[in-house]
Amino acid sequence: MELEQLCVYARHLLPLLRTEILSDPVDLTGVVLTHYRAKEQGKAKLVLEDGEVEYLAPVSDIGQGKARDDEDVWLSEIIAKLNDLFAGEALTDKDMVNYMQTIADKVRENDTVMDQLKNNTREQALLGDFSKAMLDAVLESRGAHEKQAVKVLSNEAVAKSFGDLLLDVLLRGLQKQSGVK
Repeated sequence: MELEQLCVYARHLLPLLRTEILSDPVDLTGVVLTHYRAKEQGKAKLVLEDGEVEYLAPVSDIGQGKARDDEDVWLSEIIAKLNDLFAGEALTDKDMVNYMQTIADKVRENDTVMDQLKNNTREQALLGDFSKAMLDAVLESRGAHEKQAVKVLSNEAVAKSFGDLLLDVLLRGLQKQSGVK
């Protein structure tokens, strides 16, 4: 039965498929590169040609570099892993970090999971309720964001009030950056 259905489907699909090869080049005007991924595909030994060689100047000032903050290093690692997970989704680093933070906040609401995280090793916590809580948080946050977006987009009064609150949040952030109170 499945084979017959597949045959009927394929027979109807065939006329819709292009079989000719396009000779015109694809027009890429207007295409903007927003993300890229660099991946090591191998190593090669470079051989310089004989002749004058210009060497880099050695570092002369010791202690001029800044130590990297552990939080910044950790956040960079998280962003790199999120980039791998969501490659090609046209998301900014802030989009991914904010999404991760939203899910983390939802999981923090689950007291049972938080107790399991506090009182067990990482491996033991993974065997507990964490996985279910994570999936529940993803589903709940999706629904919550969708409901909020629909309300903002469909109700002019809500959109105006939401815009006023958003403006207050952005202005306060700018004040904090400039040190003004």
